[in-house]
Amino acid sequence: MIKKGEFKLQKFLDTGTSNPIVSRLGLGLHNIVQIAQIDQLFKDSINDTNFVVMQNIVKAEKIGNHICQSIEAITKRINEEGIKIQSGGRCVDLPFTEGLDEIRIFLKYSKNALQELVKVFNVFLNTNLSNPRYDKLQVELRNKYGIDDHLFKLVKKDHDLWIKKVLDLRDEDEHPTVLRLYFDFDINWDITVQKWVVSLPRFYDGTQIYDFIRTTIHNLLTFTEEVNILFLQKVLPEEVLIYEIPETERKKDCEIRFQLGLKEPINLEASNNILEADND
Repeated sequence: MIKKGEFKLQKFLDTGTSNPIVSRLGLGLHNIVQIAQIDQLFKDSINDTNFVVMQNIVKAEKIGNHICQSIEAITKRINEEGIKIQSGGRCVDLPFTEGLDEIRIFLKYSKNALQELVKVFNVFLNTNLSNPRYDKLQVELRNKYGIDDHLFKLVKKDHDLWIKKVLDLRDEDEHPTVLRLYFDFDINWDITVQKWVVSLPRFYDGTQIYDFIRTTIHNLLTFTEEVNILFLQKVLPEEVLIYEIPETERKKDCEIRFQLGLKEPINLEASNNILEADND
């Protein structure tokens, strides 16, 4: 149980617990960390790490929302007003996405979140990694827990599906090997279908920036939660379990995904702790 004033949440970036990133990585994980059977120094380290991860994801989300809203506005305008052309179709006006260059900062904060999360792995695996080398963490997890362990499977799957992509894009931004990291809206005449075709903002490899932002924020949040949960359930008291609250039952103003519970319900009917009044 939390003592009065034990958990202190300072509002930052105009973001409070109504944001699921804040509530789920702050309040949502704190109680579970505190009941784990590990040294208090480790608990403090995990909570501090989760807080920094949370800050980075919130910053990335704020930037990503701005970019996505700009893309949505331009797409809506094209759908409503059509494509503007000049000189009998020889010249086409290309839209400009406000704030698109901030995708570089989005990648920075996304990588920072993944890099900070490595500290949670260090606590449980007794490693000393500082870079987000999730390929190396896979090896450590496999050696410690085996190939059937849920945490090993999670890290391997997420690394292959999206983590490597985020890190590769950030590395490309920091150490360029191509002329351009990304491209804004493009409009070209398709001879086959005889119409103008609009291409959304994309990275150099063709990945659409809008979808990338939305999925990366979701993945960073859920991955951080699940890494914590899968580690923590290995060090909980025997009678305690972690269960997931159905999405439809979570509070909208302070969403929590995981909670603690007892493995066996308390049978109050079998209790003999009943006082009966004397009939004298």
